[in-house]
Amino acid sequence: METRIKKMYAQDSTIIIISLVAFLTFIPYVMTFVVDLAPTRSIKLLIIGAGVLCCLFGAASLFAVLAHLKKNKNKLYREEINASPPKKRNNAMWVQVVDSLFVMILCFATLLSAMLINKGTVGGISYSIHVLSLVATVSGLLFYLYYLLKQSDKGLKSMIQHIYGKK
Repeated sequence: METRIKKMYAQDSTIIIISLVAFLTFIPYVMTFVVDLAPTRSIKLLIIGAGVLCCLFGAASLFAVLAHLKKNKNKLYREEINASPPKKRNNAMWVQVVDSLFVMILCFATLLSAMLINKGTVGGISYSIHVLSLVATVSGLLFYLYYLLKQSDKGLKSMIQHIYGKK
């Protein structure tokens, strides 16, 4: 069982590290193109700030997951081994990898197509950012993030209660 736990930990750690490298490569690369679309210096600085924060929070969360896995690997993987057959775990891992890659590729394709259309069209497309639209979008995203975190926390507590009961 110890060998299997080490193998599962190594696989998960590798996936997290690859995701971190891809994330920290992808976001700055896209930011270099997005910044060129901003009409003013203040919007460019806002975009750069958002990109930096995105990289910091994303990297911090992936490092936190790595630390949690390392600290609790025996408990986590023993539960996982006892809860499901190995074949299902491998299948679930590949589904998660494909899902993540699909979303990343879709985001990249969307941004790339918007940039290509902008540079390839006669007269170009005007990308203008209206303050009211920006505030409404950021407010909506912050509300959604708050709602998502609250619901995730409730769901996690409910799942832990269901699996482990009151302690």
